[in-house]
Amino acid sequence: DTLWRTNSRLSIHFVESIRRTFFPVCHHQQQQDTNIYTPFAVAMKSPTPTILSMWLALLLLIGSAFVSPTHAENVRDDIINLLSSPMAEAVMNTNFLITELNVQSSQYRWQGFMQAYGTMLDNKIFSDGGSVKAGIVNVALFLAQTMHETIRYDACDENNFSRSDSGDGRDYPISAACGQLGQDYTQYTCQFPEGVNSRDVQCPVNPNMEVQATTSAGWTGAPPPLFCAPRSKTGGGTPRWGSTGTVCTGGTPVNFIPTPEFPDPYLQEALQDGTDELKCNAYPGHFQGAFTMDSCDPAVGCPNADTVSTPGGSIHYDVEGCCWWGRGVIQVTGPCNIGRLNYHLTGTYYEDGIVRKESGAYPYSDMNLCEDPGLICSGPPEFKWLSGLFFWLFDIQTYSNTELYQFDFQEALQTDGESIFDNPASGRSFVDSVSGLVNRGCPAASCPGAGPV
Repeated sequence: DTLWRTNSRLSIHFVESIRRTFFPVCHHQQQQDTNIYTPFAVAMKSPTPTILSMWLALLLLIGSAFVSPTHAENVRDDIINLLSSPMAEAVMNTNFLITELNVQSSQYRWQGFMQAYGTMLDNKIFSDGGSVKAGIVNVALFLAQTMHETIRYDACDENNFSRSDSGDGRDYPISAACGQLGQDYTQYTCQFPEGVNSRDVQCPVNPNMEVQATTSAGWTGAPPPLFCAPRSKTGGGTPRWGSTGTVCTGGTPVNFIPTPEFPDPYLQEALQDGTDELKCNAYPGHFQGAFTMDSCDPAVGCPNADTVSTPGGSIHYDVEGCCWWGRGVIQVTGPCNIGRLNYHLTGTYYEDGIVRKESGAYPYSDMNLCEDPGLICSGPPEFKWLSGLFFWLFDIQTYSNTELYQFDFQEALQTDGESIFDNPASGRSFVDSVSGLVNRGCPAASCPGAGPV
């Protein structure tokens, strides 16, 4: 899944949206600047139009009317003014923050992005590349990944996409909340080099935590939102979701986790009675599919994987302590990554298991994502974006390995950012490196221990 992967439906829609939106602008200003629509022409002539080229076309066209060819005196202010303009907000919300169904995203709005991006720039922790043009290229790279990963699916919480490798019919286990594709999210822990004195920012794994996702896939018979709850609530093992066969009617979506106010929700009844429950109350729009123990071991439930590749990880048959699935526009996953985000947003850390707060000003000091990681999706709208921006900060912008890969992100952005802005086609090598870094952890087509991009 590279930044450059072609997706014909998105590409065609992006091209048509850009044409409808910007050709009048380009035509109006053509006498003043004959090159104002050059970036668009480059994207249009590309033999394999991509998500990234479309984002670049958008941002470059917005920027063309405002960006001086020389370095700006106040780069951060110029970028903020450019991207927060009424034109930028209208175009992004209406034409580009859209799903594969060609409707506006309900999860991601430009105002939320600008709130998050402005916070990062104000604290000088998101790179502007030294110039307005390079800064916009960095934004385009980030947005291309977010479009490919979550926006097109209108997803904030990770979807249940688990399919059994053995073909035994144990698809979409509820225990997928614990990890998918052979992973164990509970073991995504912080690893600091020996001698490093660092705050214990990692979230503790609380077996009694109860969280239900706010989003899930929307196809016919799709599994419901992921959730976590202790075994005392769910029983010794959880079922899987049968996406075909069971057709239901009526019903109101409910929380799957038992509460004193509602002690007999859908999950509890489904666990006891198999597919006898025919109410469509798993999620809005649900009319097919139900929880089932078919193909599962009734004594232990359905596993989340046949094998686990995460060091120290285990196969899970229930969802106790499994509250660390991916969330946000670039899916932040695991107790370490969510804890690291939590520390920088709220000033919260842990000392011998006791919650502590840093002194000083933290923008969300009254919150704690370790106690409720669901706030990434249900909290302030900028949280969805901040999770991705912090990933970009920690794992992309700071990357430097000039010995093995001869790649330093900041150096490449500062050196090549302006030329990529002027000619997006020239950025293929840089984008391929960033794609490898985002998706497999190294700036190459294949990475040790992770495989090809």
